[in-house]
Amino acid sequence: MANKELDAKLLEKDPFTEIIGQDKVKKSLKSALLTQRHIILVGPPGIGKTTLAKNIAHILGKNTPFVRVQGSPDLTVEDLLGDIDPIKALKYGPLSLEAFTKGKIFKADKGILFFDELNRCPEKVQNALLQVLEEKKCTI
Repeated sequence: MANKELDAKLLEKDPFTEIIGQDKVKKSLKSALLTQRHIILVGPPGIGKTTLAKNIAHILGKNTPFVRVQGSPDLTVEDLLGDIDPIKALKYGPLSLEAFTKGKIFKADKGILFFDELNRCPEKVQNALLQVLEEKKCTI
């Protein structure tokens, strides 16, 4: 969706139709989306973080990817970023795009990456995610 279309939708009275209350959160969310910032939702279970993230994806349009990552101790950096598939690397070459298997971050490109329970992930995964958020690029 073009930025102007998104801005127009966000400037409607209340684009977050699936969320009841939470006016302060909605206002902050609008601000972050209008300035194209990353958003981190923190709070106890059951307050609507997932619903809010899905509502944002709905606002962005039908074709907006929504990728959910469930944080766990066995999650790897390769799950998040992707990796080289050895069989495809033999066929296409190890540095070819065809040999690269996309991780969840690349699958969520121009969409929503919903990371649930980040605190349960290994430090390596958290650091890889931080690099992507801060630098807007990743190192494989």
